[in-house]
This record gives sequence, structure tokens and C-alpha cells, in this order.
Amino acid sequence: MHPELPIVSYISAILVILPLVWEWGQDNVVMISFAAPLIVCNIFDGTNAIIWGDKVRVIAPVWCDIGTKILIGGTVALPGSCCLLNMRLAKYSSRNPLNRSRFWRIGEKVIEIICLNYPPFYIGYHYVVQDHRFDIVEDIGCGPVIYPSIPAVFLMWVPPLSFLVGSWIFLLFNLRNVWRIRYSLGKHLQEKSGSTLFASRFLRLMSLGIVLSGWATAVLVFRMWFTMKDGLKPWPGIRKLHHNFGFIGQLTSDAVPAKDLRLIFLTYWIIPITAILLSGHFLYGEDAKQQYIAFGYRMQNRFERLGRFLTCRRQRKTLPHKQPSADSSALTLRNTESKDSREGKSAASSVTPTSSFGRSVETVHPV
Repeated sequence: MHPELPIVSYISAILVILPLVWEWGQDNVVMISFAAPLIVCNIFDGTNAIIWGDKVRVIAPVWCDIGTKILIGGTVALPGSCCLLNMRLAKYSSRNPLNRSRFWRIGEKVIEIICLNYPPFYIGYHYVVQDHRFDIVEDIGCGPVIYPSIPAVFLMWVPPLSFLVGSWIFLLFNLRNVWRIRYSLGKHLQEKSGSTLFASRFLRLMSLGIVLSGWATAVLVFRMWFTMKDGLKPWPGIRKLHHNFGFIGQLTSDAVPAKDLRLIFLTYWIIPITAILLSGHFLYGEDAKQQYIAFGYRMQNRFERLGRFLTCRRQRKTLPHKQPSADSSALTLRNTESKDSREGKSAASSVTPTSSFGRSVETVHPV
């Protein structure tokens, strides 16, 4: 068993959640598209490592069916998010007036919709090149399978490669634009973004785009090689491919060659490393420092209010109840009697004598 695997996965998920909470309030769609798949995939991998530590029994097949599809969607989600990030940075750094045209806005919206909504379609047609349900590897858990063939190349590897090509194109445009406005970068960004994007934040996002684009390219090439390292197999057709679709592969550590086992463990570390790269660009910037200070002030105020509440409650419990003294009791009784006597006199003066028939009796005084 490898106890470090779930620990690293859960810590990576927490590291991504922290900047996601800050960026959520700013409606940062790019950050959400990066963070959401990483959080879910890290939680899934960490839980897998706990469930299937030192065993390969089929325990939760439905859990594996859902989780492996999420992992497949993460394969294309990272390249799509890199393309979207670099496209927006290239837009902010550009001085071309065509960026404000209607045609450019429509094209930008189309690319954004494709980058954000392509993973569900990618997950859906993965069934075409899936020859069985999933594989269970000892100490790692269940993982997705892809039948190495020519249709798999076009369906599973060409789309993320296309997103990465677009990401690198936008990145080169962004680098060219930044070089041209390097002396007035801060002023230009404030004019283009309405004083919401500063030079320090822009450079940090640009660094994130470069790092994640390079990392996503290396990961995709590695996964392609690992899937097709034994060569492409002939395509038998969907009916023959799915003839034994319900089969679940169970791979123990002893049954897998040592070299392949090291490669499988290396694929496990891809998602935590990606999460650390993403969170590292947000947890140590100037915005992060401001968030830390604001969070510290909020926690200080809450602790102060809690302390005042507990102190007041303790004082109420320890405060002795005062017994009324004899003088105060006599004074209270005297005031009550005087009040009753005044009320009695006023009531007597207000009574008018009446006859037995309910009529008023007029009092006759002698002359």
C-alpha cells in the first residue's frame, strides 16, 4: 500500500480550492475551468487509492464507471482551458482595433463555448473506443481504457492536440503584443480592462499560460505514447469491440511488469502536479497577500465577537441575584396602599346613585 497517494491527492485538491474561492467572486471563468476538473479528479484518485490499497477486488463498479469518465474529460479539459486563457490574454495585450469588431467578438465567444463545453461530448464518444469497462490496478484503483487504434487517434488525441495548437498560437501572439507595449504595459491593460487587470496579475497569468501549456503538451504526448507503445491494433468494428464490454481488468502489482508499473504510478502523479502548478501561481501573488490579510481581519473580528459573547454569558451566570431589603419592601407596600386608597376615592366620587328601575336618583337638598 502507498499511503502517500491519497494524502497528496487530497492536499492538492485543497490547494486548488483556496484560489478558486477567491476567483469565484470575480466571475473568473478560466480559473473555474482549470480548478473544477482538478478538484474532482484529485478527490476521485485519492479515494481510489484508499479503497483499492493492496487489493484489486471489484467493490464499487458504478463509482468506477463515473470516475473514469471524469478522468477522460480531464484529458481534454486542461488543453481547452489553456487555449481559453491564452486567447483572453492575447485579446487584452493587443492594440489591433479589429479586436473590438463584431466579427472578433463572435469568434471569441465561439472558441469560449467550444473550450468549455467540449469535455461532455468527449466523454460521451469515448464509448466508441472503449473495449471494456475499466481496469483496476492494485494500490491505485480503477482507470479508463482506450483501445489503441486509428479511430482512437482521431477521436481521443486529435481534439486535445488541436486545443494545444490553438493555445500555443495565442500564446505567441500574446508574447509579441507584450514585447511591443513593454514600456506602457500597465497603462494599456488598465485602458483595455477598465482598471481591473494590472500588470503584475497579467504577467502572472501569462506565466501560468506558458507553464500549463508546456506541461499539458508533455502530458498529452506521454499519454499517447503510453497508450500506443505496443503499436496500433486493427479496428474490428464497434460490435466486435464491445462483444465483452462488461469485462473488468484486475491488475495486481506482481502481474504487471516493473517498467509498466512505474509508468502507471507516473500517470497517477500527473493530476497532483498539475494542481500544484496551478495553485502556486495564485497562492503567492500580490492578490493572494491581500486575500490573506482580509481573511485574517475577518477571522479576528469573528473571534473578538465570540469572545465578547462568551464573556457576557459567563458574567450573567456568575452575577448574584439581589434579594429585596426590608426597607424597600415596606416602601413598596406603602406606595401600593396609597395608590389603592387614591383609586378607591376616585371610584367613590364617580358613582351616581340609581333606582331599582335603572334610572338616576336625583338628590334633593332641603331649603
